[in-house]
Amino acid sequence: MDQHLGRRQSPAAIYEDSEGERTMATTPRAGAEWLVGVPYMFLYVQDLNAAASFFENALGFRTIEKDPSCVKFDAGTVILALNVRSCSPERDLSTLLVAHVSDVDAVREQLLTAGVEATCVVRYEIGGTSEFFDQDGHYFSLYEPSSDALGWPSGDRLHQLVTHEPMGQAPVGNRPMVYVFNFVLDAEEARTFYSDALRLPEVEVDDSVGVVKYDLGNLLLATHVADDAITTRSLERQKRCSRSALVFQVRNCEATADLLRSRGVEVATSQHTTAGTTASFFDPNGHEFYLYEPSADALTWPSGRRLDYPHADGRS
Repeated sequence: MDQHLGRRQSPAAIYEDSEGERTMATTPRAGAEWLVGVPYMFLYVQDLNAAASFFENALGFRTIEKDPSCVKFDAGTVILALNVRSCSPERDLSTLLVAHVSDVDAVREQLLTAGVEATCVVRYEIGGTSEFFDQDGHYFSLYEPSSDALGWPSGDRLHQLVTHEPMGQAPVGNRPMVYVFNFVLDAEEARTFYSDALRLPEVEVDDSVGVVKYDLGNLLLATHVADDAITTRSLERQKRCSRSALVFQVRNCEATADLLRSRGVEVATSQHTTAGTTASFFDPNGHEFYLYEPSADALTWPSGRRLDYPHADGRS
Protein backbone atom coordinates (compact mmCIF):
# COMPACT_ATOMS: atom_id res chain seq x y z
CA MET A 1 0.00 0.00 0.00
CA ASP A 2 1.02 3.63 -0.42
CA GLN A 3 3.49 4.46 2.34
CA HIS A 4 1.72 7.75 3.01
CA LEU A 5 -1.54 6.06 4.01
CA GLY A 6 -0.05 4.93 7.28
CA ARG A 7 0.27 8.57 8.36
CA ARG A 8 -3.20 9.64 7.30
CA GLN A 9 -5.68 10.39 10.05
CA SER A 10 -8.62 8.03 9.89
CA PRO A 11 -11.69 9.97 8.73
CA ALA A 12 -13.71 8.70 11.66
CA ALA A 13 -11.28 10.44 14.02
CA ILE A 14 -12.04 13.93 12.77
CA TYR A 15 -15.07 14.41 14.98
CA GLU A 16 -12.96 15.51 17.96
CA ASP A 17 -12.61 19.20 18.58
CA SER A 18 -9.50 20.68 20.16
CA GLU A 19 -10.67 19.59 23.61
CA GLY A 20 -11.78 16.11 22.57
CA GLU A 21 -15.48 16.94 22.37
CA ARG A 22 -17.91 16.19 19.57
CA THR A 23 -20.43 18.91 18.93
CA MET A 24 -23.80 19.12 17.26
CA ALA A 25 -24.28 21.61 14.46
CA THR A 26 -24.23 25.01 16.13
CA THR A 27 -26.91 26.50 13.91
CA PRO A 28 -30.08 24.43 13.38
CA ARG A 29 -31.08 24.32 9.73
CA ALA A 30 -34.37 23.40 8.07
CA GLY A 31 -32.61 21.10 5.62
CA ALA A 32 -32.60 20.71 1.88
CA GLU A 33 -36.29 20.80 1.03
CA TRP A 34 -35.48 19.86 -2.57
CA LEU A 35 -33.63 16.62 -1.74
CA VAL A 36 -35.42 13.28 -1.92
CA GLY A 37 -32.35 11.12 -1.35
CA VAL A 38 -29.10 9.86 -2.82
CA PRO A 39 -29.82 6.81 -4.96
CA TYR A 40 -26.48 6.66 -6.78
CA MET A 41 -22.77 7.17 -6.32
CA PHE A 42 -21.12 7.27 -9.74
CA LEU A 43 -17.60 5.85 -9.96
CA TYR A 44 -15.82 6.60 -13.21
CA VAL A 45 -13.62 3.81 -14.54
CA GLN A 46 -11.35 3.23 -17.52
CA ASP A 47 -12.33 -0.37 -18.34
CA LEU A 48 -15.94 -1.16 -17.46
CA ASN A 49 -15.65 -4.94 -17.72
CA ALA A 50 -12.47 -5.13 -15.65
CA ALA A 51 -13.86 -2.77 -13.00
CA ALA A 52 -17.15 -4.65 -12.81
CA SER A 53 -15.29 -7.93 -12.38
CA PHE A 54 -13.30 -6.47 -9.48
CA PHE A 55 -16.41 -5.17 -7.70
CA GLU A 56 -18.31 -8.40 -8.23
CA ASN A 57 -15.62 -11.02 -7.69
CA ALA A 58 -13.08 -9.39 -5.36
CA LEU A 59 -15.39 -7.15 -3.31
CA GLY A 60 -18.53 -9.27 -3.57
CA PHE A 61 -21.05 -6.64 -4.68
CA ARG A 62 -24.33 -7.84 -6.13
CA THR A 63 -25.13 -6.59 -9.63
CA ILE A 64 -28.50 -4.84 -9.93
CA GLU A 65 -28.36 -3.75 -13.57
CA LYS A 66 -25.86 -3.97 -16.40
CA ASP A 67 -25.63 -2.55 -19.89
CA PRO A 68 -22.74 -1.70 -22.24
CA SER A 69 -22.22 1.74 -20.64
CA CYS A 70 -22.97 1.20 -16.94
CA VAL A 71 -22.97 -1.46 -14.23
CA LYS A 72 -24.93 -0.87 -11.01
CA PHE A 73 -24.12 -2.58 -7.71
CA ASP A 74 -26.10 -2.76 -4.48
CA ALA A 75 -24.13 -1.07 -1.68
CA GLY A 76 -26.89 -1.21 0.92
CA THR A 77 -27.67 2.45 1.48
CA VAL A 78 -26.79 3.53 -2.07
CA ILE A 79 -26.20 2.11 -5.54
CA LEU A 80 -22.64 2.22 -6.85
CA ALA A 81 -22.86 2.87 -10.60
CA LEU A 82 -19.73 2.30 -12.68
CA ASN A 83 -19.48 4.53 -15.75
CA VAL A 84 -16.64 4.95 -18.25
CA ARG A 85 -14.55 8.13 -18.15
CA SER A 86 -10.86 8.46 -19.00
CA CYS A 87 -9.08 10.14 -16.09
CA SER A 88 -5.65 9.88 -14.55
CA PRO A 89 -4.99 6.33 -13.28
CA GLU A 90 -3.35 7.68 -10.13
CA ARG A 91 -4.91 6.91 -6.77
CA ASP A 92 -7.50 9.52 -5.86
CA LEU A 93 -7.72 10.73 -2.27
CA SER A 94 -10.20 13.54 -2.94
CA THR A 95 -13.19 11.38 -1.97
CA LEU A 96 -13.43 8.51 0.52
CA LEU A 97 -16.24 5.95 0.60
CA VAL A 98 -16.77 4.35 4.02
CA ALA A 99 -18.38 0.93 4.50
CA HIS A 100 -19.71 -0.07 7.91
CA VAL A 101 -18.51 -3.47 9.16
CA SER A 102 -19.14 -5.33 12.41
CA ASP A 103 -15.75 -7.08 12.36
CA VAL A 104 -13.09 -5.09 10.52
CA ASP A 105 -10.38 -7.72 11.07
CA ALA A 106 -12.47 -10.48 9.50
CA VAL A 107 -13.50 -8.36 6.53
CA ARG A 108 -9.92 -7.25 5.93
CA GLU A 109 -8.83 -10.91 5.88
CA GLN A 110 -11.51 -11.62 3.29
CA LEU A 111 -10.16 -8.78 1.16
CA LEU A 112 -6.62 -10.09 1.41
CA THR A 113 -7.79 -13.58 0.44
CA ALA A 114 -9.49 -12.04 -2.62
CA GLY A 115 -6.22 -10.34 -3.62
CA VAL A 116 -7.13 -6.84 -2.46
CA GLU A 117 -4.41 -4.87 -0.67
CA ALA A 118 -5.85 -3.44 2.54
CA THR A 119 -3.96 -1.52 5.22
CA CYS A 120 -3.43 -3.04 8.64
CA VAL A 121 -6.32 -2.42 10.99
CA VAL A 122 -5.85 0.66 13.17
CA ARG A 123 -7.78 0.66 16.43
CA TYR A 124 -8.25 3.58 18.79
CA GLU A 125 -11.08 5.61 20.31
CA ILE A 126 -13.22 5.72 17.18
CA GLY A 127 -13.07 1.95 16.56
CA GLY A 128 -11.23 0.04 13.84
CA THR A 129 -10.44 1.04 10.26
CA SER A 130 -8.71 -0.46 7.24
CA GLU A 131 -8.32 1.24 3.85
CA PHE A 132 -7.97 0.05 0.26
CA PHE A 133 -8.26 1.19 -3.36
CA ASP A 134 -10.05 -0.28 -6.35
CA GLN A 135 -8.32 -0.77 -9.71
CA ASP A 136 -9.18 2.77 -10.81
CA GLY A 137 -7.81 4.41 -7.68
CA HIS A 138 -11.07 5.06 -5.83
CA TYR A 139 -10.49 5.29 -2.09
CA PHE A 140 -12.43 3.08 0.37
CA SER A 141 -12.40 2.48 4.11
CA LEU A 142 -13.81 -0.28 6.29
CA TYR A 143 -15.11 1.15 9.54
CA GLU A 144 -16.08 -0.72 12.69
CA PRO A 145 -17.32 2.00 15.08
CA SER A 146 -16.62 1.76 18.78
CA SER A 147 -19.34 2.04 21.41
CA ASP A 148 -17.98 5.49 22.21
CA ALA A 149 -18.32 6.57 18.57
CA LEU A 150 -21.94 5.44 18.51
CA GLY A 151 -22.56 7.80 21.42
CA TRP A 152 -21.33 10.87 19.52
CA PRO A 153 -23.83 13.31 17.95
CA SER A 154 -23.54 11.43 14.64
CA GLY A 155 -23.90 8.04 16.30
CA ASP A 156 -27.68 7.97 16.33
CA ARG A 157 -27.81 8.70 12.61
CA LEU A 158 -25.20 6.05 11.88
CA HIS A 159 -27.15 3.53 13.92
CA GLN A 160 -30.29 4.28 11.90
CA LEU A 161 -28.42 3.73 8.63
CA VAL A 162 -27.09 0.38 9.81
CA THR A 163 -30.23 -1.39 10.93
CA HIS A 164 -28.59 -4.72 10.15
CA GLU A 165 -25.59 -6.09 8.35
CA PRO A 166 -26.42 -9.08 6.13
CA MET A 167 -24.37 -12.17 6.79
CA GLY A 168 -22.34 -13.75 4.01
CA GLN A 169 -18.90 -14.33 2.62
CA ALA A 170 -18.74 -11.21 0.43
CA PRO A 171 -15.92 -9.00 1.78
CA VAL A 172 -17.53 -5.60 1.16
CA GLY A 173 -20.64 -6.25 -0.91
CA ASN A 174 -22.79 -7.11 2.12
CA ARG A 175 -21.67 -4.04 4.06
CA PRO A 176 -23.59 -0.76 3.72
CA MET A 177 -21.85 2.40 2.56
CA VAL A 178 -22.61 4.91 5.30
CA TYR A 179 -20.26 7.86 4.69
CA VAL A 180 -18.87 9.78 1.77
CA PHE A 181 -16.00 12.10 2.73
CA ASN A 182 -15.28 14.97 0.35
CA PHE A 183 -11.91 16.52 1.11
CA VAL A 184 -11.70 20.27 0.55
CA LEU A 185 -9.08 23.01 0.55
CA ASP A 186 -11.00 25.69 2.47
CA ALA A 187 -13.41 24.82 5.29
CA GLU A 188 -15.29 28.13 5.24
CA GLU A 189 -15.72 28.02 1.47
CA ALA A 190 -17.00 24.44 1.65
CA ARG A 191 -19.48 25.22 4.43
CA THR A 192 -20.79 28.21 2.52
CA PHE A 193 -21.47 25.92 -0.42
CA TYR A 194 -22.94 22.88 1.35
CA SER A 195 -24.69 24.58 4.27
CA ASP A 196 -25.76 27.91 2.79
CA ALA A 197 -26.20 27.26 -0.94
CA LEU A 198 -27.35 23.62 -0.89
CA ARG A 199 -28.74 23.96 2.65
CA LEU A 200 -27.93 20.37 3.54
CA PRO A 201 -28.86 19.63 7.17
CA GLU A 202 -25.81 19.63 9.44
CA VAL A 203 -25.36 16.77 11.91
CA GLU A 204 -21.99 17.56 13.44
CA VAL A 205 -19.46 20.39 13.21
CA ASP A 206 -15.82 20.57 14.28
CA ASP A 207 -14.32 23.91 13.33
CA SER A 208 -10.94 23.01 14.82
CA VAL A 209 -10.19 20.59 11.98
CA GLY A 210 -12.57 21.97 9.36
CA VAL A 211 -15.15 19.19 9.40
CA VAL A 212 -18.90 19.36 8.85
CA LYS A 213 -21.14 16.30 8.54
CA TYR A 214 -24.43 16.40 6.65
CA ASP A 215 -27.49 14.17 6.69
CA LEU A 216 -28.54 13.20 3.15
CA GLY A 217 -31.31 10.89 4.33
CA ASN A 218 -29.87 7.52 3.34
CA LEU A 219 -26.21 8.56 3.56
CA LEU A 220 -23.91 10.83 5.58
CA LEU A 221 -21.73 13.31 3.70
CA ALA A 222 -18.74 14.87 5.44
CA THR A 223 -16.36 17.60 4.34
CA HIS A 224 -12.81 17.58 5.70
CA VAL A 225 -9.96 19.98 5.01
CA ALA A 226 -7.11 18.27 3.13
CA ASP A 227 -4.24 17.89 5.55
CA ASP A 228 -1.47 16.54 3.31
CA ALA A 229 0.14 17.17 -0.07
CA ILE A 230 -1.14 13.95 -1.65
CA THR A 231 -4.78 14.81 -1.02
CA THR A 232 -4.19 18.36 -2.21
CA ARG A 233 -2.77 17.04 -5.49
CA SER A 234 -5.79 14.76 -5.87
CA LEU A 235 -8.06 17.78 -5.51
CA GLU A 236 -6.05 19.65 -8.15
CA ARG A 237 -6.40 16.71 -10.57
CA GLN A 238 -10.11 16.41 -9.78
CA LYS A 239 -10.79 19.88 -11.12
CA ARG A 240 -9.54 18.62 -14.49
CA CYS A 241 -11.33 15.27 -14.41
CA SER A 242 -13.72 14.22 -11.64
CA ARG A 243 -13.43 10.55 -10.64
CA SER A 244 -16.81 10.18 -8.91
CA ALA A 245 -20.17 11.91 -8.46
CA LEU A 246 -23.04 11.86 -5.98
CA VAL A 247 -26.53 11.82 -7.48
CA PHE A 248 -29.25 13.79 -5.70
CA GLN A 249 -32.76 12.59 -6.49
CA VAL A 250 -35.25 15.46 -6.80
CA ARG A 251 -38.91 15.78 -7.63
CA ASN A 252 -38.46 18.44 -10.30
CA CYS A 253 -35.03 18.83 -11.86
CA GLU A 254 -35.69 22.11 -13.67
CA ALA A 255 -37.22 23.77 -10.63
CA THR A 256 -34.45 22.55 -8.34
CA ALA A 257 -31.78 23.72 -10.77
CA ASP A 258 -33.36 27.18 -10.81
CA LEU A 259 -33.56 27.19 -7.00
CA LEU A 260 -29.87 26.35 -6.63
CA ARG A 261 -28.90 28.89 -9.31
CA SER A 262 -30.70 31.54 -7.29
CA ARG A 263 -28.32 30.68 -4.43
CA GLY A 264 -25.24 31.04 -6.59
CA VAL A 265 -24.70 27.43 -7.66
CA GLU A 266 -23.63 27.06 -11.30
CA VAL A 267 -25.94 24.29 -12.50
CA ALA A 268 -25.55 23.07 -16.08
CA THR A 269 -28.39 22.93 -18.59
CA SER A 270 -30.69 19.97 -17.96
CA GLN A 271 -30.29 16.83 -20.06
CA HIS A 272 -33.16 14.52 -20.94
CA THR A 273 -32.75 10.75 -21.51
CA THR A 274 -34.84 7.61 -21.11
CA ALA A 275 -33.60 7.47 -17.50
CA GLY A 276 -35.04 10.91 -16.73
CA THR A 277 -33.84 14.49 -16.41
CA THR A 278 -30.42 15.39 -15.00
CA ALA A 279 -28.39 18.53 -14.38
CA SER A 280 -24.80 18.57 -13.13
CA PHE A 281 -22.89 20.95 -10.87
CA PHE A 282 -19.61 21.05 -8.93
CA ASP A 283 -18.54 22.25 -5.53
CA PRO A 284 -15.59 24.72 -5.31
CA ASN A 285 -13.14 21.79 -5.10
CA GLY A 286 -14.36 19.97 -8.19
CA HIS A 287 -16.54 17.36 -6.48
CA GLU A 288 -19.23 16.48 -9.01
CA PHE A 289 -22.96 16.20 -8.34
CA TYR A 290 -26.08 15.48 -10.37
CA LEU A 291 -29.68 16.43 -9.83
CA TYR A 292 -31.82 13.54 -11.03
CA GLU A 293 -35.54 13.38 -11.72
CA PRO A 294 -36.31 9.76 -12.66
CA SER A 295 -38.53 9.01 -15.63
CA ALA A 296 -41.56 6.75 -15.34
CA ASP A 297 -39.61 4.10 -17.23
CA ALA A 298 -36.68 4.29 -14.78
CA LEU A 299 -39.01 3.54 -11.88
CA THR A 300 -39.82 0.18 -13.50
CA TRP A 301 -36.17 -0.88 -13.82
CA PRO A 302 -34.57 -3.20 -11.23
CA SER A 303 -32.97 -0.13 -9.65
CA GLY A 304 -36.31 1.67 -9.58
CA ARG A 305 -37.24 0.25 -6.19
CA ARG A 306 -34.37 2.32 -4.75
CA LEU A 307 -35.83 5.56 -6.07
CA ASP A 308 -38.36 7.78 -4.30
CA TYR A 309 -38.07 6.15 -0.89
CA PRO A 310 -39.16 7.56 2.51
CA HIS A 311 -36.58 9.11 4.85
CA ALA A 312 -36.04 8.47 8.51
CA ASP A 313 -37.03 12.04 9.30
CA GLY A 314 -40.40 11.71 7.59
CA ARG A 315 -39.59 13.41 4.27
CA SER A 316 -40.75 11.56 1.17
